[in-house]
Amino acid sequence: MSHSATPKVDETQLMDIELPLAPGIDWLGMGQNVLLILIVVVILTGIYWAMTHYWLRIRLQLQLRHQLRRFTKSATLVERQKVQNKVYQTFLLAQRHQLIPMVTAAELSQLINQACFSKTGVSRETFSALLQQFDQVLSKHRPKLTWVLATAFQKLLCRLSFRKGCNDD
Repeated sequence: MSHSATPKVDETQLMDIELPLAPGIDWLGMGQNVLLILIVVVILTGIYWAMTHYWLRIRLQLQLRHQLRRFTKSATLVERQKVQNKVYQTFLLAQRHQLIPMVTAAELSQLINQACFSKTGVSRETFSALLQQFDQVLSKHRPKLTWVLATAFQKLLCRLSFRKGCNDD
């Protein structure tokens, strides 16, 4: 004898069967996803900003400190000239990327040209003072986040409005 586990349904009795509800919009889940995407975009923007505005300056400052140590330890004129050429290349790189203002760049350019390309050698103290001045100029003229954001916002508004008076610097 086999007993079935299914209950018997009376065929004359009506059963209440509900249709599944249509899926609604999950506003909370969508809001969380949008918030997560915004957080990722802000973090990536911050990393990009830090890399473009600070990393090159930091790298140049580290190079200057390394060249200063090499210059103070150098014994021959050839080693000193190599260090002076590296410092000049570092200055040109900073000038090309506009990491220092034009007025300061003109003054520094004259001093660095005299120190690196003069017929007479430059003393270690003079050259180290020049490198420290260059290092201070690099760190002093670091852009502030508020200035960068304001400039980016102005450029965005300028591009959105299609004004001819806007200049792209």
